[in-house]
Amino acid sequence: MNKTKIVTVGIVVLFAVLTVSTASAAHATFFFDPQNTSVPEGYCNTREVKLMINITTDTPMDKVKGGQVGIRYNPSCMNITDHPVYGEWPGWGPNMDPWMSSWNAYPICCGDAGGMRYDMVMYGFDGSKEGIQHIATFTVHCNSTEYCETPMLFGYGKSGGQPCPIEVITRDDRNLYPDNVTFENGTFTCGTPAETYTISGYAKTEGDDPATRVNITNTDKPDAVDDRPADYIGLDGFYNLTLDVTGEVAANDVLQITACRDTGNNESNCNVTNHEVIEISGEENVNLTLNHFCRNYLTFPYRTWEESNWSGPAVMQMLVDHYRPLEPLQSYLNETGIAHNQVCNADLLFVDPSGMRWTLNYILHNISSYGGGNYANYGIGSYTDINNTLHYMCKWHYLGPGAAPTYGDYSNWMVVRGIHTDMKPTFAQDSYIIYGFWMNDPYNKTLEGAGGIGENTYKSVEQWKSEYHKMLNVNEADSYNGTYVAVCEPPEDDDVEVTLAKPKPRLAEAITPMLAEEPMMLYGVKQLALEKVVKDDELLKVVKAAIDGVNEELVPYDSGFAAVFAKTVPGQPMLVSSENGDYYVVPFNVPVEVKQTKKMPVEIERPEISGLKKLERMKRVAEKIELKPIPIEPIRVEKTLVVVIVDATDGSFKEASWVENPEKYLPVSKIEAMKLALGEVLDELHVVAKKDARDLEVIQTRPTIELVYVDASPYYPDWKVTVNGKVFYVSQDGTVSN
Repeated sequence: MNKTKIVTVGIVVLFAVLTVSTASAAHATFFFDPQNTSVPEGYCNTREVKLMINITTDTPMDKVKGGQVGIRYNPSCMNITDHPVYGEWPGWGPNMDPWMSSWNAYPICCGDAGGMRYDMVMYGFDGSKEGIQHIATFTVHCNSTEYCETPMLFGYGKSGGQPCPIEVITRDDRNLYPDNVTFENGTFTCGTPAETYTISGYAKTEGDDPATRVNITNTDKPDAVDDRPADYIGLDGFYNLTLDVTGEVAANDVLQITACRDTGNNESNCNVTNHEVIEISGEENVNLTLNHFCRNYLTFPYRTWEESNWSGPAVMQMLVDHYRPLEPLQSYLNETGIAHNQVCNADLLFVDPSGMRWTLNYILHNISSYGGGNYANYGIGSYTDINNTLHYMCKWHYLGPGAAPTYGDYSNWMVVRGIHTDMKPTFAQDSYIIYGFWMNDPYNKTLEGAGGIGENTYKSVEQWKSEYHKMLNVNEADSYNGTYVAVCEPPEDDDVEVTLAKPKPRLAEAITPMLAEEPMMLYGVKQLALEKVVKDDELLKVVKAAIDGVNEELVPYDSGFAAVFAKTVPGQPMLVSSENGDYYVVPFNVPVEVKQTKKMPVEIERPEISGLKKLERMKRVAEKIELKPIPIEPIRVEKTLVVVIVDATDGSFKEASWVENPEKYLPVSKIEAMKLALGEVLDELHVVAKKDARDLEVIQTRPTIELVYVDASPYYPDWKVTVNGKVFYVSQDGTVSN
């Protein structure tokens, strides 16, 4: 057969349609033989297909003499590579007249349109025929390197019914189409479909309210399946997702299933479950109860303090702004708050709970104040049991955000922006579990511009309780001394019992750092210093603990954080020594090369000792660590978006903080801290610092350096530097003390 020869004579006119009104039971059915064609060998393999017609008649005049019909299909999957042509016998059926038949004779009726390819077949019989007739044999070619399917459809030609009509012409010139023509369409399959695995089940609340979204990540193949929506979610909560075996899922892979019901009002019920794949060839059923409740004001305003003793005014400014289109000045809030402190705190530099309550209610009881808005009423919850205070914060949160003093005094108030529990807190249930809180900390280390790392945070309840929400140790005459305080709605007694969730360990065993000599560049000279060092493969475990922690405890519940986190790659974890237990701060940075955040830690970016010209990327290859220097030009100073804090002993998640715009983290680097400490040594020796390699001559013994948490924010630990036996503490604002 020859697929290139095309006739250009007007065949259609040979079958001009005359309108004849004759009742008849004549009928024609087009079909393919085989109806459904499969080419399991895949790309570049072919099959032959016959174009057939079955003609039933009542009278001799119903017999069909010819006509035309189109065939369309998806050319990305298949192509017709061989077919009969006008005037040649090969390929036409035994009762066909090749001089009355043609394939793709007119360009207007064939070719590509709308993602489909059209072939137009004009057929003429040798006389008039009835019964099953073989019109033509053509070759279909598998056109895709991947498995695909396409329908093979009968219909008009490419340009529609006017220039390219469907015709089945009887002996007496009647067109049986459309009333007496049937199409039995076919299919074409290229290749062999991949083996699939389906995960399915029901995701509902305990009250049978269905999930509104289900997303699944293969934690072992995140590049293939990352936060993929379920293929189907029904009104009854049934969901399913089908994955290709090997490429997207394999036996023993762990699928993280996140199911949520978004109920409005900044509330959601969710479940995060890690499921290990066992039955890889088939379907596994995983039912989910949406047993986590979150209320998080995602659009809540954020303000930092304008003076270092104005955390209370900054918190009140955020709370007022939540209810009003306009906001009071921090100076006014500070003056008014302190004026209404308890008498014992009249001369205090900070706003106390009484001053905060009075000021908020003075503004928010007046629904026309500051542009007008809803009425709000604040009270003070004061308890000797921290659990009672946390319950008070949770149960009243549905009326609006609250506030709490931290670190045992009134110097650093924070806004309670969101709560995370196992059910919606009320006054009626017997008990519930608290997992954590979203907090806005107005702390601003520079007193300039927007806040940074540590101010927009999610804290596990254990971290909040142990590091922040301390029992007040203030003036003995203060009514709240010796209690745990929060400012929310006026308190009411109830008998609800709360349980504080315990952090989930994420390290199989504790990581023990080694004291080792590490090089750093000081004034262009390599200087050795003693540091606590963690092996590269163990650093990866710390990063994995941080990633797993936020993916399980924060990403599913905070879309804002998830969007920021998705832009990052992990940086080098830093060990911090603390009397309350050592921890790691793990920065997540804007990558030097743009790419998605990995769910599993495969790379860590860290500066080389010069910190200027190269980036050393640590990458796991099988079970080995490969160190590969990557030239860059140069490293950006401001590149951190997220910092995660994990426990150094068991890797449990403590808290995370994030910013919209990258910033330098830590503000004072190890090299800068060493230079500042060295400057103090020179001062004590009454030696003028040269700020070059000559300053290193005063170093008599190997210096040591480590990060330690002393006070204030755990995101900003001090550098503890020991030079010539003298200890110096360098804070992240550059202050040196000893």
